[in-house]
Amino acid sequence: MDNFRLTDLIDLAAVQKMADAHYQAAGMPLGIVDAKDDSIIVSVGWQDICADFHRANPKSLKRCQASDNYIKEQLSSGHACQYKCKNGLMDVAIPIFVSGRHMATMFLGQFFYQGEAPDRTFFIRQAQDFGYDLDKYLAALDRVPVFSREKVDYILEYNKALVGFITTLAENAFLKIKADEAVLKQQYFLQSVIDCADRAIFAKDETGRYILSNKYHANLLNSTPVEVVGKRDIDFKVFAPFAQAYTANDSYVWRTGRALEFEEVVPQKDGQRIYLSCKYPLHNPEGNIFAVCGIATDITQRKRIEEELEQRVKERTASLAESESKFRGLVENTMDIPFSIGIDGSVRYIGPQTKRYDFDPNAIKGCHILDFIVPDDHDSVKTAVQWSIEKGETSPVEFRIQVPDGRIVWFEGRSTLQRDASGNVVGFTGVLRDVTERKRIEKVLKESEERYRNLFEAEAGAILVFDAQTQRFMDVNPAAERLYGYTREEFLNLTYWDISCEPQASKEVIKQILAGLLREPVPIRWHRKKDGSVFPVEISPSKFTLEGRAVLGGIMRDITTRLEEQKQRDKHQKRLRQLAAKLAAAQDEEQQRIAQGLHDDVAQDLALCNLKLALADREKDSAKANAIRNQIGELIHKTAGKIRSLSFELSSSSLYRIGFKEAIVELCSSMARRYDVCFKVKCNSNTQMMNNTTAAVLFKAVRELLFNVVKHAGTKDATVFIDCEDNMMKLAVEDRGRGFSQLGDDNLINMEKGMGLFGIKERLSDLGGNLHIESTPGNCTRVMLQVPVGGVSGACNR
Repeated sequence: MDNFRLTDLIDLAAVQKMADAHYQAAGMPLGIVDAKDDSIIVSVGWQDICADFHRANPKSLKRCQASDNYIKEQLSSGHACQYKCKNGLMDVAIPIFVSGRHMATMFLGQFFYQGEAPDRTFFIRQAQDFGYDLDKYLAALDRVPVFSREKVDYILEYNKALVGFITTLAENAFLKIKADEAVLKQQYFLQSVIDCADRAIFAKDETGRYILSNKYHANLLNSTPVEVVGKRDIDFKVFAPFAQAYTANDSYVWRTGRALEFEEVVPQKDGQRIYLSCKYPLHNPEGNIFAVCGIATDITQRKRIEEELEQRVKERTASLAESESKFRGLVENTMDIPFSIGIDGSVRYIGPQTKRYDFDPNAIKGCHILDFIVPDDHDSVKTAVQWSIEKGETSPVEFRIQVPDGRIVWFEGRSTLQRDASGNVVGFTGVLRDVTERKRIEKVLKESEERYRNLFEAEAGAILVFDAQTQRFMDVNPAAERLYGYTREEFLNLTYWDISCEPQASKEVIKQILAGLLREPVPIRWHRKKDGSVFPVEISPSKFTLEGRAVLGGIMRDITTRLEEQKQRDKHQKRLRQLAAKLAAAQDEEQQRIAQGLHDDVAQDLALCNLKLALADREKDSAKANAIRNQIGELIHKTAGKIRSLSFELSSSSLYRIGFKEAIVELCSSMARRYDVCFKVKCNSNTQMMNNTTAAVLFKAVRELLFNVVKHAGTKDATVFIDCEDNMMKLAVEDRGRGFSQLGDDNLINMEKGMGLFGIKERLSDLGGNLHIESTPGNCTRVMLQVPVGGVSGACNR
């Protein structure tokens, strides 16, 4: 709308004639000025005072333009504006709005109102200011028309109507222009759309003349769409031979008012082609047919294919008839039972294989399939059928049938949907397969799986199962959860490498297992728990296949305790070997000491006895001989005492004869006489409930400790404390000697103290007892023994 002017929308010559007639009748000057550029498009009766003076002088023209602008600012649609211009004349303005846009202004004037004589002094001064010819200017002033206010009102109402009429004409013209543009645009759009089609599109009126044609259609006529419009089929050389047939088909559509399809022949350079023309009537808003539209598709290739297919169908029909008998024989001899069942469940066909189960196939036809299925399976079969109908697909369904001999046979039914021409499901066609043996095997496997699952869950060792390729865990037992600290769900998100501390070594082991080179347990591998702690495991590996995938499994046993025990055993064995060596050395030392005692004391005394006996035999004086014999007797008695002392140091016969306490006292007395020491015994309670083995061990321990005092303490005083409390025999050997540093077990063995304190500790440990030492260099030493007692009493308890 912004690009249009009033001159583009109405016939200004007609408007000018109306303005002329109006001026002749009313005498009121009139002009129409364009609102865009102030150009005068209609004018009549304009006064000389304006044309020759006011608008002719540049200075006074500015007053005219200022007045015009003021009037424009005051204008609104449907309202007039009266205004005395700055040059002293009356003007009336009526705006012309078209579609809401101010396109022009109708001006009435210039004039004076009757009874309002002009101020000639004002005009004389204005003439002087602008340099007008005063006489001519005043003469022009006298020619300005004078109207009564009543007449001006009549003139104004008329011109308002005239403006309304002009506005209506302009708006109708504008709407027609826009409508024509829309039609052209729509025609262009329609033509562009149909030109894109890969088939011929056309339309004809009742006379058979084309009113529409797309490029495809025009190309068939060796023309353009514009050249085709307005012509008939007979006007084109290409269509002329078949024009009568085309027209007959068009007339049939006009006559029946229905859309119809026709196969029409169209001659082309490469021969005749066949088009399928779909012709349908076009109706106007009143429902009357005004044209026949056609869409023609080239079906030449399709017709050729149809002819070839028709020939193939004939050939295949004969072939199918021949193979049908073969196929029927094949179906009837297969192990599966073919069937066809209606949507209502009635059996339409059942294979002769049912005879193997003593059923008559002819007797089954027409019966409901559920009549043969065990009642407990009816619901599952109905659910499967309903699901198949709703989803439009089938799935296997298993059910049981009781055969005439009373046996229950499991069948698996597999079928496809039968549909009618409308696509509705009308039945099922498929086969029944005897799966009784499979069900039996499945039951056995399920029971076996449950048993192995129970073993799997109950196994004390941690069982891990993981994919051999991805190493992701597939299953674990509760023992694995307890050992590693992960839940089963957490395990299933881990891989074997998340728990292995030796990835490279583990990869080599996995390779050996997969290659079948490793069947023995892996002695030690280090794994990591959820809390980050590392511990050793022994792995009993295995491999198997699950759903075509290689799977590795293993029983993981925490061998922390075993390794610790082995470490202790190794340490113990080392100490035993050291003890054995020390024991052998101690025995040699003891034998040397006894041998030395026998040689230095007993042997010398016996030699002296032998010498004195020889002297007594040679002595003539009987008194002297008797004296010598008395000396021999005393020497023999002394030697016997030395022998008893050596014997007691080896083993006290008094231990089993007079009891443990008395044996200790006798031991202390013997060692006091032999080594010139002072050993005391303090017993705070009786020594009951101690068997011979315990007594012997404690006796030898005390003897060993006392010998250590003699050899190493550097003192002659020692005290043996004996006490029995809460079924525990407690002994202590205390001396005031030089003492020694606290030592470990290995150093206890190496000390030069008989069998060593370690030997005492080991013997006590065998009896459930222990040894404790309190000693510092330069101070006293206190060795405490403690061993449980009770049970069988022996001679040493007296």
